[in-house]
Amino acid sequence: MIYETIPEIKRCNLSNVVLYLKVLGIDDVIGFDYFESPSKDQLAEALESLHMLNALNESGNITEIGEKMSHFPLEPFLSKMIIESFVNSEYNQYYCIDIITIIVSMVSVENIYMTKKYTKKILNKTHNNNNNNIKLKANYNNNTIFTSATDSNNNNKEVEEEYHKEMYRNDCIDHAHAILRHPLGDIWTFISIYIEWGENHYSIEWCEKNYIQYRALKYAKNIREQLYTEINKILINNNNNKNLIISDLSSNIFTSNYEIMIGKILSSSLYMNIAR
Repeated sequence: MIYETIPEIKRCNLSNVVLYLKVLGIDDVIGFDYFESPSKDQLAEALESLHMLNALNESGNITEIGEKMSHFPLEPFLSKMIIESFVNSEYNQYYCIDIITIIVSMVSVENIYMTKKYTKKILNKTHNNNNNNIKLKANYNNNTIFTSATDSNNNNKEVEEEYHKEMYRNDCIDHAHAILRHPLGDIWTFISIYIEWGENHYSIEWCEKNYIQYRALKYAKNIREQLYTEINKILINNNNNKNLIISDLSSNIFTSNYEIMIGKILSSSLYMNIAR
C-alpha cells in the first residue's frame, strides 16, 4: 500500500522540463539538483524524444529549433508542429500555419463534443420514491430494456416520456456528429469543425445545433490567438518583418495538396504514434 503520493515529476513526461533546462544553459540535466529527482530512465527518454524532434543535437545541446519550441507552453511535439509549419518554406507556401494552429488549439482543450445522457439516474430516482415496484418495459431501437418504476401510472408515464426524450436527444447527437466527421480521421474532423464554426461567425447557436461545446471552441480560439502572438514574437526576434495574421479559413481548403503538407508536418512531430 502506498502511503504517500508519488511526486508528479516521477510520473510525467519530462521533455518540457529538460527543454527548459537546456534553454537556461543547464547541460547536465541528469546530475541537476532536482527537489525530487526523477529516474534516469525518464530523463533518458526525454533527451531521446527531444533529439528526435531536432530540439537537441547529437551532443545534447539545444538547437535553434529547440530554442524556438521553448517559446510555447505546449508539449514539445506540438511546439515542433508549429515551428515546422512556418519555418519550412515548403509548408509556408501553403499557409499550413493556419491549419496547424487550429490542430494544436483543438487538441489542447477539453472534449469538444456534447455527451449523451442516459436514464439510469432518472430510473433510480423513480425506484427510490417507492419500495413497491413493478417492471416498466421500454423499447428503443429494437432493444428491449426493463427498468424499475413505481406502481403509479402517472409516474410510469413521466419516466417513459423523459426516457424517450433522452433517447431522441442521443440520436440527434449521433446524427450531428456523424455529419461533422471527416473521412481522414479525428485531426481533420477538428479542423473541419473549427472552420465551419468560423464560417458561422463563431456563434453559440451553431454549437448548440451541432451538439458541440461552445466553451471548448471559444477556449481553442483564445489559444490560437495566443499562439499567433508567440509566433510573431519569434519572427521579430529573428529580424523577420513578416507579421502573421489569423486567417478565417473556408471549407474549400480541403485539397490534396493541403492534406499532403499537413500529413508531412504531423508525421515529423508525431513520429511516436506512426506505428500504433
